[in-house]
Amino acid sequence: MTEGTVITRRRAITIIAGGVGAFFAGPAQAAPIFEWRGTALGADARIILAHPDRHFANSALAAVCQEIERLENIFSLYRQNSALSQLNRAGTLTPAPLELIDLTRRALWFTTITNGAFDITVQSLWALYAKHFQAHPNDTTGPSRASIDAVRRCIGPDCIRIDPPSLHLAPGTHLTFNGIAQGYITDRAANLLRQRGWNNVLINLGETRALGAHPDGRPWRINLPNGGEAKIKETAIATSNSVGTRFTDNAPQHHLFDPQTGQSATERGAVTIAAPDAVDADALSTALFVMPPNIRQQVLLHVPGSRLING
Repeated sequence: MTEGTVITRRRAITIIAGGVGAFFAGPAQAAPIFEWRGTALGADARIILAHPDRHFANSALAAVCQEIERLENIFSLYRQNSALSQLNRAGTLTPAPLELIDLTRRALWFTTITNGAFDITVQSLWALYAKHFQAHPNDTTGPSRASIDAVRRCIGPDCIRIDPPSLHLAPGTHLTFNGIAQGYITDRAANLLRQRGWNNVLINLGETRALGAHPDGRPWRINLPNGGEAKIKETAIATSNSVGTRFTDNAPQHHLFDPQTGQSATERGAVTIAAPDAVDADALSTALFVMPPNIRQQVLLHVPGSRLING
């Protein structure tokens, strides 16, 4: 999203679990389930974990919140002084944080395996559409073909140059990590908790990842956007959904762009992906939403353990 744009990306996966202070009866002992709620990269965030010592749980959650804050200062489009905002304004950033370089490389790999369906350079398209619909709220057709084609010349992997410790963008190119950063931050939070010895945790920072099972041994239960339920252990789930992210109530255009056409993808409904890591599930759900259904399974072969849940 461009700075100042009020449209937000809403997620539609719901966690079914006990609330703060709810208790479960495990086979060896009972422990309270603690729940933290907040926001991460503009999305509702939630972490559920169990431990008999509230102070120990609070200490772990405080460390996670600190890490989320640090990473938001790198990847946020809303924060004027984030590393990403500085890169987009200046077209170059030296030194760029290692996390920004690493995730840019990962994003470019997804661009390759999806034949361009996943592309972090589509931010300029978002800005074009947002500006158009702010000026023409009753329009249903979107920007002109000529204006879209002009922006598309600033889109694509060739518009990014990685020269550690620097990142460089071609003139007119702007990046967004909204299709991958929430998964990346979810994984960083999961790894931090695992390093501290937590093995039965559910993390939702815009994307969902389970460390192990529910503390009572059963799978975590996740409501899916199009109905139904997923039961997960030691896996991640991400959904891309055009519902709720349209530029106006009157127009069909939404935030999930097909980089090859410069227009919103024609998929309706939602695409949900399960994968071992949230960063992969996040990027894959974004890309497969854009891609024709008949080639989606081919892309999943590049990420072992990934699968299409719906879409």
